[in-house]
Amino acid sequence: MPNNDEKRRFLREQAAFQLVYSIKAPLSAINEFGSAEHNATASNLSEEGLRLFTDFELPIGAVLLLKFRLMKSTGALTEEHSRKMELEAEVRYSSHAVVKAAFFVGIHFMHLSDSDRAFIVAAIAG
Repeated sequence: MPNNDEKRRFLREQAAFQLVYSIKAPLSAINEFGSAEHNATASNLSEEGLRLFTDFELPIGAVLLLKFRLMKSTGALTEEHSRKMELEAEVRYSSHAVVKAAFFVGIHFMHLSDSDRAFIVAAIAG
């Protein structure tokens, strides 16, 4: 359970996987960053969101489409142990990382299906 200083309802677990994202809204962010896919690395994950490491300072409130493959820690590359995720998400914070010209971005999943949420929980649990 989070402590009183914790803003999240769910604990985030360390993660390290590659993903791609594209910006879906607002139009000003699409105009600034384009509609192409950008590479990023997830550094933690919960059933409600993740933190990613990217080259761009994304605006708070921007809506992204995230694409990544999530695997449970055990098992083969089967549907039971691996799932391709395509999720809409909202940027909740963006801050400079230690690396120059790089940013940590807090992401909140939007419209997450029960099936995808259950898979994420199982992947976190290992």
